[in-house]
Amino acid sequence: MGTDNVRYIVALIDPRNPKVALNDMTVGVYKMENMMNFPVVNNYTLKIDPRMPSMGNHGSPNNLDLTQSDSDEFYHGKVSLTMTGYWKINLQLLNASDEVLKGEVVTETTESSSIFFEIEF
Repeated sequence: MGTDNVRYIVALIDPRNPKVALNDMTVGVYKMENMMNFPVVNNYTLKIDPRMPSMGNHGSPNNLDLTQSDSDEFYHGKVSLTMTGYWKINLQLLNASDEVLKGEVVTETTESSSIFFEIEF
């Protein structure tokens, strides 16, 4: 639930087979109108902050936040995975006015966002 009282669905599409590398990342962002309708959300941004909780919650360099592509309705960016293991990809969902609708910045006192993806490889 966003601060705008809209229910959002954020779906990880890629990487399906993550590698120790800078991976292409693709995500779908939808809003729930009712139990049967989930239209695409346009012109938002998903900020990403990948962390390894088991390694002192360290992050990774060179990530690229996800923005919507003109060629499809998905959001594309890059996620840097520097080693194998369990990763929590913390998210912040921003609307077209760059207002945060959901998610928190990771800090020393906030170890993860309230919305995230989990990847283990």
